[in-house]
Amino acid sequence: MMQSFPDATCFNLHIMKITITPSEDQTSEKHKHYGVSIEYPADDVDCHIAIRIIVNALIAWGFERDTIMKAMEKYEP
Repeated sequence: MMQSFPDATCFNLHIMKITITPSEDQTSEKHKHYGVSIEYPADDVDCHIAIRIIVNALIAWGFERDTIMKAMEKYEP
């Protein structure tokens, strides 16, 4: 018999989820961008963890790590 496991909502766990999706339909594009979601098992993260999650999402989206790091160095809010 197959055992089923409850999802995280049964345990009142809070998951941080970063999602990047294309802003328009990509079906006719030669190089399609698909949606990317990265989940972290808690939503009470510090800035360093949040940045790491965002960087991982951007890498999954297709950006190179060096390009992301250079952009972050130049970033001014």
